Amino acid sequence: MDEFAPPADSGPSRSLDRHGGDLDSPARTAAILGILALTMNMLACCFSIFAIMAGTVLGTVAAIMGRSVLDQDPEGEALAYANVGFWSGLIAALWGVFVAFLVFCYVMLYVGVIVLAIVAGA
Repeated sequence: MDEFAPPADSGPSRSLDRHGGDLDSPARTAAILGILALTMNMLACCFSIFAIMAGTVLGTVAAIMGRSVLDQDPEGEALAYANVGFWSGLIAALWGVFVAFLVFCYVMLYVGVIVLAIVAGA
């Protein structure tokens, strides 16, 4: 028998939560949502503000899902996917809030100019 061969019963390790459920699936979902949120936020300039709003919501969901998986001390792939989901979701959510703030400031600038023109003309 080869001393470097893995044991016969060793398959791919799966991370389990506290109740015996699989952590790979929610971690993978969080990673997919996080990357999708980043993509939607970066493509928002081609579409509309609705893409950035959806990206912000998806980023928040991905960050929450990733964090909940990370709280259960996953191992292997689940840990990697949960980290990707948490960080990409957090970045997407913060970017979406920042862009929404910039849009708000841009609109308020024009509202202020219009109000100033009305007051000055009266």
